Amino acid sequence: MKNFYFREPNDVTFLVCQPLERAAFIHAFSTRQGGVSPLPEKALNLGYSKRDAPENVAENRRRFLNALGASEMKIITARQIHSDEITVIRHHEETRTQVSSACDAMISNVPGLLLGVQTADCVPILVADSQRRAVAAIHAGWRGTQARIVEKTIARMQAEFGSRPESCLAAIGPAAGGCCYEVGDAVIIRFRSAFSYADALISNHQPNGKAHLDLPTGNLRQLVEAGLAESSIFTSGYCTLCRNDLFFSHRLEQDKRVGRMMSVIGLKDRG
Repeated sequence: MKNFYFREPNDVTFLVCQPLERAAFIHAFSTRQGGVSPLPEKALNLGYSKRDAPENVAENRRRFLNALGASEMKIITARQIHSDEITVIRHHEETRTQVSSACDAMISNVPGLLLGVQTADCVPILVADSQRRAVAAIHAGWRGTQARIVEKTIARMQAEFGSRPESCLAAIGPAAGGCCYEVGDAVIIRFRSAFSYADALISNHQPNGKAHLDLPTGNLRQLVEAGLAESSIFTSGYCTLCRNDLFFSHRLEQDKRVGRMMSVIGLKDRG
């Protein structure tokens, strides 16, 4: 939790990573607090779905942007599919309210846009290139993590923008932690076949073959493998299952209507 702090303007609560803030990247990891959605009440659900009325989500997004001081910026989200697909946004003309392509990571160097990924247990990762002024927003569940979406996103930033990993900062937001995130034997086998360090991510083995998987640490390891300095990677340390009072959790609330947090990053318009 070091290097992160909560801001609560007008009762909208969100997390900020201080190193990204000092580098002048506008960003936030939202919580469930400060909205108008009945999930169960006054919830800041930022994801459009059948779980909530669209007018509630629109108001929540308006409040979120105002709280960030980014009411003039445009949120760009994706149709997340638990993949390793990456969308590059090079011009304002390429954008609409939603990115049309299905993907789980977006990269851009266009000012005035906020790239946003939606989560309710999966891992949100925000990357900022302080030299080339480029950003990435990544959604990593176990499938995306196993497919190395973080490593592929950093490589794509290098190819598109000339980003140097050693000039990048990364923030890993609230997600289901290794303390709580249970997976079955099939997932464990896939991780062991994909990563030499898999045993460091797997704990609390059960007789039925299940165990806990530490996805935030797995994505931190991928950032290091991609060339980022470990001192430039910051992890919030919040588990969405342990802190269901602060964050939506699909695993805990799957029998109910579950909202979505949003993690956003962008560049203010010049001038």
